[in-house]
Amino acid sequence: MSEVQNQNQNENVNKNIQVHTMAEDLKELEHPQKTEPRTSKPNVAEKVSQSKPAQLTEEQKNNPFLNPDFKISPLAPQKDSATLTETTKESAKPVATPNIHDVKSNKSAPTPAKNASHSANKILFAAIIAIIILIIGAGTYYFIATKKQPAQTTQNTASNQNQQQTSDQNQASPQPQNNTQDQSHNNAPTADSNSAVYSATNPNYMNIDIANADGVAIKNTIDQYAHNVSASKATAPIEFSVVDLQNNPISFSTFAKKIGLDLSSAVMSDLGDDFSLYIYNDQSNTRLGLIVSAKNPTGLKTALLTEEKTLPSDLQALFLDSDYSINSGKVFASSAYDGADVRYENIVSPEDLSVDYTVFNNSLMIGTTEMTLRAMIDKISSANIQTNQDNTSASMPSSSANQAGATSNTTTTTTNTDSTSAISTN
Repeated sequence: MSEVQNQNQNENVNKNIQVHTMAEDLKELEHPQKTEPRTSKPNVAEKVSQSKPAQLTEEQKNNPFLNPDFKISPLAPQKDSATLTETTKESAKPVATPNIHDVKSNKSAPTPAKNASHSANKILFAAIIAIIILIIGAGTYYFIATKKQPAQTTQNTASNQNQQQTSDQNQASPQPQNNTQDQSHNNAPTADSNSAVYSATNPNYMNIDIANADGVAIKNTIDQYAHNVSASKATAPIEFSVVDLQNNPISFSTFAKKIGLDLSSAVMSDLGDDFSLYIYNDQSNTRLGLIVSAKNPTGLKTALLTEEKTLPSDLQALFLDSDYSINSGKVFASSAYDGADVRYENIVSPEDLSVDYTVFNNSLMIGTTEMTLRAMIDKISSANIQTNQDNTSASMPSSSANQAGATSNTTTTTTNTDSTSAISTN
């Protein structure tokens, strides 16, 4: 409706409504009028219903408030009940709620691209770790190897020095020094060895039961060693240090008494306790030699010259052959070899059996053939030359190792002055 229509309708309503004011009430009080008995006033609605219907204007007819017959037409057609029911059912259907685990699994489920990338990362990480481990292992191995190598080189140098010093000391002082050295020769060839290999440069042990053996038993032991040397085809004289079963050195006086060397007291008094026994392959013959330290070389020469008449008989214990006879009418003769004054007597022949001796290098040297004594002299002279060369090299040390060797060689030289290196024992 428009604003003009509303205004007209309000004016029409105001005309039909009685307005009761307070001024009329006050006037009524001042001038009372006769009143009829009070009756109940009819209701306005009843009045309206009882009254004739007023003629409504066209505008009032269209007013729902003024026209009681005014019908409100439906604004829109309503849906039928079937459609409404289906709509209600559809709206009443429960909404499917997604499962939380499905959502999580969907979220966590990797795509194929992500899987490939993840696998590649794992492989790369494992390869890096492996390379790092290899580098660390290689570095550790290199460090340990380089750390051990100098120590091993130093140890080898010290071992070589000790071996050189031991070799020099063995040449100068052949007597066994302690049980440790003795134990190191426990595996040395014995008289029972069928395939014995003996050293041609260093002394070998000859073990004898000196406490219980007699001259025959000792001679049998020496024969067995001689057989082994002969079987070895050695061309140089083989030196033996005569020791007991515990590798303790046996003195020459004890050995001479046990085996039956009947030397005079004058000769024995000028001889020391250190000695070596030699076995030499003189072509087809195996012969013995003996070197004993001399305490008084000059007096020893004199005593031996005096004893030459009986000397072949006194030394019979050194003869390995039994097929010989001693001619008491023979006399000793003189010869010289490599600076040594040699006295000899041929019992059979110079090649088969003889007594050749010399006091040389502060020692008494005896051979049972000419070549046996000469081979022993050659060995002692060669050892002396080597010792002198070592001393010369040691006099000009170029390192601490040479200084140590010089000290050892100096000790060797001093010892060689007092006793022969041929009588050495390990």
